[in-house]
Amino acid sequence: MTKRTVDKFRSRYSRKTAEYVVAHAKWQRSRGRQPSESYKGEANPKKALELALKELKVYEPQCGEMVNHTAARIVEIAKLTGNMVTAKFNDIELKAWPMSTARHVIDDFHFVQRVQSEQYRRSPAGLRAAKEAEDRKLRDQQKVTDLMQRLPTLDFTNLSAVIDWLGELQDPSDHIGVTVPHQQIVETFKEKGFLPNVNCGKDFKAEDEENVARWIIGQALGCLECDVHAIHQVFGSFADKWRKKFRQAA
Repeated sequence: MTKRTVDKFRSRYSRKTAEYVVAHAKWQRSRGRQPSESYKGEANPKKALELALKELKVYEPQCGEMVNHTAARIVEIAKLTGNMVTAKFNDIELKAWPMSTARHVIDDFHFVQRVQSEQYRRSPAGLRAAKEAEDRKLRDQQKVTDLMQRLPTLDFTNLSAVIDWLGELQDPSDHIGVTVPHQQIVETFKEKGFLPNVNCGKDFKAEDEENVARWIIGQALGCLECDVHAIHQVFGSFADKWRKKFRQAA
């Protein structure tokens, strides 16, 4: 243990941490000295070190932390303390020993995930969920079929009807396994004078009913035209605000 390593643990946070207390004690011992740091109100250096080592046996991931970071942290702490370190990530217990690598911890995590996933898939709840998902996919696919049958007779001069049609398409388009002929839809709308991603920026006129409607429609077409091929969920909110502002007021 070097002084530079000790300083790394101290500079990482704005407060004295358990990692710093352990690192400092190891540095002291490498120089033939006893621990000399206090910790969390414990003035006795030996008891402070015991407290820090006990605290470091369990690592708590931060909100939004990725599993690769958690794995790296518990491996780092295990090597520092010489003890096994555990952490809970997505309700799966991760373990690291002084000889562990982050790659091993991550591989173990994914293995447990696969086992749990397979167990759930075969369970009554998993089988029921799979059937419900399949039933929903069939309903959504039928909805798309119905909408495509109505498309040739859709009144494109009626902005409200056009927005309603896209609103009905939004949910089915946003589900995996449902086939949406996005290119055909976009091309049909283009032929009727509706283009993707229009009236953005300086071209957007918040008080113009048609301008806003074409912007909303253009956003939906842009979503269908991009790699995702699905209308964003926010479409419904845009449509509701447009109706409330322009149609209900009229």
